[in-house]
Amino acid sequence: MVPLFEIDVLVPEPELGSNVIKSSSLAFINVLDSLQELSDAKTELANEHINRMKDLAKVCFFFFFFVLCMCDQIIISNICMCVHVRARTRHQKLSNAKSQYQTIEKHGKSADYESSGDVKKDLENSEKEVLELQGELYHLDEEYRPLHAKLRQIHLVESDLDKYRENHFATMSQLRRIHARTAQVLQEHQIQRDSAWTALQATEVQQAIMKSKISDKIAETMVKIDHVREQLVELKGEHDGSASSSSSYLALLFSKTQKDEATEHSRKSAKELELEDELNMCNNFLAGLNQFLQGLKKLSKEQRGRVVHLEQVIDQLQRQRAVVTDQIAACEKQGIDKLQQIRHQFIAPLQEQLLFLHKNQHAKNQFTIL
Repeated sequence: MVPLFEIDVLVPEPELGSNVIKSSSLAFINVLDSLQELSDAKTELANEHINRMKDLAKVCFFFFFFVLCMCDQIIISNICMCVHVRARTRHQKLSNAKSQYQTIEKHGKSADYESSGDVKKDLENSEKEVLELQGELYHLDEEYRPLHAKLRQIHLVESDLDKYRENHFATMSQLRRIHARTAQVLQEHQIQRDSAWTALQATEVQQAIMKSKISDKIAETMVKIDHVREQLVELKGEHDGSASSSSSYLALLFSKTQKDEATEHSRKSAKELELEDELNMCNNFLAGLNQFLQGLKKLSKEQRGRVVHLEQVIDQLQRQRAVVTDQIAACEKQGIDKLQQIRHQFIAPLQEQLLFLHKNQHAKNQFTIL
């Protein structure tokens, strides 16, 4: 039976968007590999040109040295005819020339040369051959020069792309860290906002119930206060013998001095004192209810203000995350444009050129075989 495992935390899925793939490290590696292949191919062509130039230089040097030997032979013959130099001196000079020729042939490229019997004609033919070889060397040098320039260009593009890749991924890494951190802080504030909003809703429901009860209690207390005051007025009227003493009672109640109040208090009945105490207690209770109601309103206002503050912070974080997201997209687009530019403007033309050269070389080889 296969055991079952519970997974609490899942690894987030990697981002595999089109721009992410096109500007990934693998895309840069592919372009750098293409540049390296072009560099190797161009280097191989350059080495072929260099080897051909070396071979032609050896042949050209051989013919040039042969011309010198022929000139030396003519000079020696003229000297021998003019000053009657001994035959062994002429023979020794020719032996030295032959030895030098053998040295060149041994270390250079061997050439099948057949003399026509006429020294001057052989000399003219050799000079002509030297000029042709020099022309071919010049032609090879003209072909090698753009190869060398293109190789330098490839190396410069490769070096520039390598530096660009380092800066690109350093920037992308920094932007992704900022984006991840911003997203984390945003998520934390969203959780706090949701928690504060839930608490606010629950508190408002409870406060609504409490406010309703407090309002009922305030209304009940005010009714009771009015009733107590009426009782006090009636007792005062009975005590003074005047039915219209309610207004005068209130005026006297607030205008007497402390001494008069003490005298009046001594003349009050126990019922009046009880009603006054009850009135004071009701007033204090009413003040406490109003104060508690104000506290509930203040608490609700503070909780709502916290929710509003969290909303503002979340909105700011969302804008920051959007800016970082745009910067990441712009950086990815720059990387894609850089790679596309190198592919279309540099790699593709060189690959077509190399393919054309290989086809021509293959056709030449087949023609040579035929």
